[in-house]
Amino acid sequence: MINLVFYTNCQYCGLDYFIKKHINNIETKHIENYSLIKNKKQIPIDILQHAHIFIYQPIHEKHGIYSTATNIENNIMSYLSPNCKII
Repeated sequence: MINLVFYTNCQYCGLDYFIKKHINNIETKHIENYSLIKNKKQIPIDILQHAHIFIYQPIHEKHGIYSTATNIENNIMSYLSPNCKII
């Protein structure tokens, strides 16, 4: 099973639909970036650590740990496996 994780806003739905329609043996999960940031939710580390593919919408470093900026310590992407494909 391929684990694909989206770190995006609500516009991931179209991608999710077509990926599931054309790729067998895939499970997708969505982490709503704006909801995580606004509500200061805990980062779902377990989901990130098991991702084979990570599709994200860039988040500015001003958002700290929720950022996709690699210069920020413990940014959301720091929990991905080194083998994870990042798009």
